[in-house]
Amino acid sequence: MESYYGAWSLVPPLLAVGLAILTRRVVLSLLLAVVSGCAILAFVGQEVGILPTLFRFLWNALPGNFDRLLVMSFSLFMGAMIGVVHKSGGMRGLVELLQPLAKDRRRGQLTGWLLGMIIFFDDYANTLLIGQTMRSVTDRLRISREKLAYIVDSTAAPIAGVSLLSTWVATEINLIDENYRLAYTATDFDSVTVFLLTVPTRFYPIWAFLFVMLVAASRRDFGPMLEAERRAVGGDVGSADAAIEASPALTPAAGTKGRWYLAVVPIVVMIGVVVGTITLWGSDSIYYALLYGSGSGYLTALAMVLPTQLVNLRDAAAASLSGARVMLLALSILWLAWALSDLTKKPIDTELKQEPATARLATAEYISAQMDRVDVPAGWMPTAIFLLAAVISFCTGTSWGTMYILMPLAIQVTHQVLGGANGSVSPHDPIMLASVGSVLGGSIFGDHCSPLSDTTILSSRSSGCHHMAHVYTQLPYALLVGLVSIVFGTLPAAYGVSAWLLLPVGLIVLWLALRLLGRDAESPSS
Repeated sequence: MESYYGAWSLVPPLLAVGLAILTRRVVLSLLLAVVSGCAILAFVGQEVGILPTLFRFLWNALPGNFDRLLVMSFSLFMGAMIGVVHKSGGMRGLVELLQPLAKDRRRGQLTGWLLGMIIFFDDYANTLLIGQTMRSVTDRLRISREKLAYIVDSTAAPIAGVSLLSTWVATEINLIDENYRLAYTATDFDSVTVFLLTVPTRFYPIWAFLFVMLVAASRRDFGPMLEAERRAVGGDVGSADAAIEASPALTPAAGTKGRWYLAVVPIVVMIGVVVGTITLWGSDSIYYALLYGSGSGYLTALAMVLPTQLVNLRDAAAASLSGARVMLLALSILWLAWALSDLTKKPIDTELKQEPATARLATAEYISAQMDRVDVPAGWMPTAIFLLAAVISFCTGTSWGTMYILMPLAIQVTHQVLGGANGSVSPHDPIMLASVGSVLGGSIFGDHCSPLSDTTILSSRSSGCHHMAHVYTQLPYALLVGLVSIVFGTLPAAYGVSAWLLLPVGLIVLWLALRLLGRDAESPSS
């Protein structure tokens, strides 16, 4: 279904991105973009007015969406837990525990990368935990907040997207199963097997994650990140949250000894509850699992300090509120980003011209319709899908939403292009597998480039980095990995080249590109 609003449906996301880049004021940019979308619905469509429409989308984006309320609650509990851990000296003890691993700038970055691999089960948890945990370490080692935000962002969705035990897996398998059954009349395929076969074709998330390791190990950077690292080497790591970090409510009392277990035990409890809940209750419990996990971690942190009087009840409450308050800006940005995402979704019913209560701009459907008019050769299908997923994810700010939107189109159109209507197409056809893998790869690629992305927002906030500074510095790295993902990934994979051969080749190319483009921020000659 093509959008009734046509090219008008592109205006709000493009306005949000453009204003964010020009003004560096993300909240204002998102708010104006949402208002512009409501104006389009009011004047081009059938809505009754801008203000009622604005209220409807703001309400449905958060108070009217229970899953998102659970995500918000998870973030607030995480902030409160980290606040108590800071106040008790647990974070100080954890930093002291990590010091042998992070003795210099190289090891500090590699430690953050390794932690990203350990927190493999969810991108939100990965983002919030590692940013908060590593911030003091990277500050001490004179690693910029932009570099920390990049490490956090590029180890969150990429590792969760390819992990065999994460909050993403069940959703991906379900999407594959539903749409394979629509494309293939026979059911002689196994969705789990198809999912596993697509993992090596997810070139962007795999290489994005490994590229963090290359950057850290080589100590080379380029573009805006190099400038940020040179500034950090000079002593200015950058900060968007200096006032919050200096809050007495989060500062341990004088003489408080750093105890690492006060930080590690609540985190372990949180991870255990999340993984255990998902294992016992299935994928439908993802948001509840995150809430139960963060709540359990917070209560564990309190239970470890209150009985021993390491922190009294009044100071614990103040630390909890201060820690939760750190998340408020990120949550306000998320709220508006969700409202914009809802504006750009497909209408609730199937008519092209909608009733006011169900009207949406259907941005992705408009983009997909334009793409569907292009006669794409079979060998180019994975690349076309990768680029289309990146565009949709960039404009809407959601990799999850992009997967839901694009997976049906990717499987069914690829099946048709391969001649499925006239003959048998193998469920394990290289082009089909690469096309399915390209949905996730392109979604995460666009997500990494977009200032509207939820994980981009949370990464910058948890790392104490200005949001648009994170977008600017990460963008060249994402574009490089995206280009390599096409030239050495989706294109040759569609013509039968084994993904297991392409993965090391692409990694070598990324290493050579880093050697050519990168410079050591600590080297005077650079």
